[in-house]
Amino acid sequence: MNFLYVTLVAIFFPGILATLIVDIFTHHKDWDNFRYGYLSLVFGFSSYLILQILSFIPQVVYYVYCYGMSIKFTGFNILSFWNIASSDKIHIEKWEVIAGSFISVFLGLMVSLAKERKVIHKCLNKFVGLNYQGNQSAFLDGIQYLIDNYSDEYGNTRLQIRLVEDGLIVDGYLCHYFESASFQEVSLSNATITNEDGKYQYHTNYHYICKPTGKITIHSSLYTQEDEVYDC
Repeated sequence: MNFLYVTLVAIFFPGILATLIVDIFTHHKDWDNFRYGYLSLVFGFSSYLILQILSFIPQVVYYVYCYGMSIKFTGFNILSFWNIASSDKIHIEKWEVIAGSFISVFLGLMVSLAKERKVIHKCLNKFVGLNYQGNQSAFLDGIQYLIDNYSDEYGNTRLQIRLVEDGLIVDGYLCHYFESASFQEVSLSNATITNEDGKYQYHTNYHYICKPTGKITIHSSLYTQEDEVYDC
């Protein structure tokens, strides 16, 4: 295998790792190869930048402790990663790749959490006055809204799924949900299935639904009878 290829993969491994984490732990439309590459570069540079800042901290503390604030800070250790563009030979210290990879894991998790909680959107809406909800679909936004506003004290969210083509309504506790560019998936526990005029059809402990995008609608549940909850 080409040494240059192996070296480049090692250098940008932190960015690839962070991108995979965000891809796994967030709901989003399918990414193409360009977006994967772009995000890998962004997360990779961000990981090494954070590592550089963290490496500066003990150096600054040392200089301040030994020489006080009167001395001009010079001679800081710079990561070899930043010399790649200006050097004829591609080289990076192994410890930088390892440390950058650990940082990228936390970076990917923090970005995933911020995206799922819509931290940036909420800040913009609160402080700037923008009513912007991002590019996430109304399907995912709607489910998240029900989770945030209609969950019980134990964190269980009861909702109704209307299957338009089948003329059925599925009422149960939300377990999992997912959306791609072509289909939507929802699974419910302790589910009751009725037709659209409310006639009982059957009951199941677990019900999985997969339909083409736009073929199901979601409602907050109007079911009031106390029922046993089956955890997923």
